[in-house]
Amino acid sequence: MANIKFSYSGSINNERVVGNGELCADESTGEFHAKCMFDTIASGFHPLISGVSWVSISCSNGAKRISGAANIHSLTELPYRSIRTVSVVEEHSNTPYGIFRIDGQFSALKNGALDAKVVLSGAYHGPIDLDVSCFSGYDLAVFPMEWADRPALFGVTHIPISYGDSRVVAKHEHLYLFDRGMDGELSPNDMKVKVNLLVWKKDERSLKVQGTAEMHPCEDGAKLVWYP
Repeated sequence: MANIKFSYSGSINNERVVGNGELCADESTGEFHAKCMFDTIASGFHPLISGVSWVSISCSNGAKRISGAANIHSLTELPYRSIRTVSVVEEHSNTPYGIFRIDGQFSALKNGALDAKVVLSGAYHGPIDLDVSCFSGYDLAVFPMEWADRPALFGVTHIPISYGDSRVVAKHEHLYLFDRGMDGELSPNDMKVKVNLLVWKKDERSLKVQGTAEMHPCEDGAKLVWYP
């Protein structure tokens, strides 16, 4: 069982974000559950617009390994950095609604547990009446970055989110940086995250997420897809 304890700081729309969270994942099944509680959070920001990236920047940690694909635990027990940059536009007009970053520094693995210090920054000025039921997860293929000065993985995925009769599209750019090196070889992998339960209680500033995460090898010839 993988356990991650999150601490959140930073700001969105120049409003402070302070909170804590915890995620537990069973690598044998891929099942995970997480809960976050915020002391303060930007009033015009709905966590769904991040595609639950508050906790899913760690989606590779305890994911079930399919056909020998690597997850973070199989690659290293050393500290690493996981950064997700999210840019949001209106689906049809391409009107930009914001860009923000979720930057996590993960500690060395000790007794199956990690600490993650997560810093948020940026701005979002789009709709907040989001349809939580429309979000069921995402696929994110990541590829080794040969040009990087340290072992790194990078990938992009696009998540449509409904509100009223319209949709926004959130583009997620994810970067793993293994600053202290690693134990295994990097190879293209596809992270598949399915969300079975997502509850955001605005009055309590609490987020609850349950689902499954799997790591699959990328198919031969798979490439980075920058646009949907």
